[in-house]
Amino acid sequence: MRPLDFYRLGLSLAETANDEATQRTAVSRLYYGLHHEACCRYFRSNFDGRPLFAGRRHAELPRRYSNQEDERAREVGRLLRNLLALRRMADYDIASPFTPIDATIASQELLNTALGTARQLLNALDAYSPGEAEEGCRCLVSF
Repeated sequence: MRPLDFYRLGLSLAETANDEATQRTAVSRLYYGLHHEACCRYFRSNFDGRPLFAGRRHAELPRRYSNQEDERAREVGRLLRNLLALRRMADYDIASPFTPIDATIASQELLNTALGTARQLLNALDAYSPGEAEEGCRCLVSF
């Protein structure tokens, strides 16, 4: 499968989400689709990059993007971190409404924020390394 299949599933879920569980699941699918897409595009552009350690890949991938001189790469890293934070809220903060620092937001707001961030991230990925990742793309992870 292609990484963006998860992203497209997230978009589909978001369109029909009429309950909190579906909204949260949509946020998660948006993140994972773009995380895997970002991983594939990173290794497509950095073919000799060392593998990501499986236990730290969600923190390591945005850091690798952010440590590049290319402003487009740094934008990918920033947006990937932001979407990860939203996914963590959706998956782990089961209290509703969500209570991030100094705010209270409903699950629909969380989903809307994730949709906007995901759109920006996909645009940033396209600027960094144009073209959707292929099925079975190269994303090196070590255990």
